[in-house]
Amino acid sequence: MLNMKKVSLLAMTTVLSGSIVAGCGSNATGAKPGQTDAVDNNETVTITVANVADNSLQTLQDTIRKKFPNVTLQQVKPDDPNPNHTIASLAQKGATFDLYQVGRQTDLAGLQQYGYVYDMTPLINKYKLDLNQFDQSALSANTMYMTPGQMWDLPNGLNHTVMAYNKDIFDKFGVPYPHDGMTWSQAIDLATKMTRVDGGKQYHGLWLADYNTAFSDEYPLLGLDPKTNQSVLTTDPKWQKVFSLYDQVYAIPGNFDPQVNKDIFQGFSVDQNVAMIVTFAGWYHLFGGQTGGAATDKNFHLNWDMVSVPTIDGVGTEPARQTSGWAVAPQSQNKDIAFRIIQYLTTDPVPLDQMESGSEPTPAAVTNPDVQKAFATNAPEFNGKNKPAVFYGKYAVWPKEVSPYESTTRGTIIGVLRAEMDKDVNTQLRDAEDALNKAVATLKQQQ
Repeated sequence: MLNMKKVSLLAMTTVLSGSIVAGCGSNATGAKPGQTDAVDNNETVTITVANVADNSLQTLQDTIRKKFPNVTLQQVKPDDPNPNHTIASLAQKGATFDLYQVGRQTDLAGLQQYGYVYDMTPLINKYKLDLNQFDQSALSANTMYMTPGQMWDLPNGLNHTVMAYNKDIFDKFGVPYPHDGMTWSQAIDLATKMTRVDGGKQYHGLWLADYNTAFSDEYPLLGLDPKTNQSVLTTDPKWQKVFSLYDQVYAIPGNFDPQVNKDIFQGFSVDQNVAMIVTFAGWYHLFGGQTGGAATDKNFHLNWDMVSVPTIDGVGTEPARQTSGWAVAPQSQNKDIAFRIIQYLTTDPVPLDQMESGSEPTPAAVTNPDVQKAFATNAPEFNGKNKPAVFYGKYAVWPKEVSPYESTTRGTIIGVLRAEMDKDVNTQLRDAEDALNKAVATLKQQQ
């Protein structure tokens, strides 16, 4: 088993070394003065990548070769196939690699824990990458897990939360469609109106794809005090508001039965008995027949559209970004080339291709209006849809200081909410706090 004291020392050494080399000019990247990158000399270069899915590797290779035709990617895989154990498994086998695909910003805590973080600031300066082109909420999602003043990864994808609705259900009951800029009070009132039995069929007003993101990220809230690493679920009154909103949604008679209603896409796009759902915009390709179940039927039809995600009354900001991105590993012997690949993947024109995608359009992390307008232009299921809703509101910004165990919060809360829908809010909060503190204690014992 990996010696966690050694891992912690390795992580600290990595961070400190990053700070030291930051003051050493271009030599900080490992290149000798005047040295030209091998990639510019048309030499064949192999770049090792970690946390890239098998079915995405070739697409990534094809994209990179448009800019760097002599670069070949080589996948580094963990021994443990569980995606929640990827970083630990790589560390346990002593894996080294050049690039790591950061699936979500909480991955950064694991990368630091196992000595896989590298401050890219010298490379950002060397290659004159302008950080102002990135969505600032996206950057805040990353920097909240980093040592202040450092940059361990760059965002390339965002999860934009949007509310989709079934137009046919609204037409059937003669109720006006939802609109951009709604509050949660308005959305819950509308959900209550839409939840009914008609012709022996149960219709549901509103389902949420994520028990946590839909509300708490609009502040956004942390579950742990960054100084004490203890839960704040019962002491921060905003969590009471968040849990109360969940209670209001799922207390609507007939709206949701956790024993029966398990698949949000089955209900919305196949059974078509759910009037509204809140989920990430990038998942909406599932509505148009791209993947899954009845959606593959040529006769499949779903008359849907989308609006901006509702906001909490008195708060007014949409959920802070959840991001994906790319990081250079400290053990890499090809840091310059690896960074130039990241720069290419996260800035024009790649984000434009990413946004236009006809299979699974992903909102890019740049704020270029032309890129935003291009969202899903090659995705036929988005034709005629209210695509500006994806970028409608002002997004919340993550706090700069977080507990190293904060990534435990989301899963813990989701588990309690799913198991205790029949309990009152105060009981849910107490049980979630107890579960969260126990989860942190367990993690500490493992170190």
